[in-house]
Amino acid sequence: MEREEDLQQDIQERVEKLEKLVKDNNKILHRIQRHMRVGALLRVVYWVVIIGSMLGLYYYLQPFVAPFVETYNELIEFPEKIKTFDLSAFGDKI
Repeated sequence: MEREEDLQQDIQERVEKLEKLVKDNNKILHRIQRHMRVGALLRVVYWVVIIGSMLGLYYYLQPFVAPFVETYNELIEFPEKIKTFDLSAFGDKI
């Protein structure tokens, strides 16, 4: 009988230890899950700030950049204009 009681007590102690471990693991898993959610939210906020600031910067700088873009496009088209330039308009003056 005494051996059976010792065995029951040992089983009960192991079950209590196991319950404690399960509770601790559950707390840890909930913390990990919370950190993952916060991390995902911060990542979204990070990219919204990056993309938003770039769009704002483009909107703000667009009036200053537009003339440079036009000049660049004209420089790119310049060799084609030279190829199609008609020298016969000058006649014999050349």
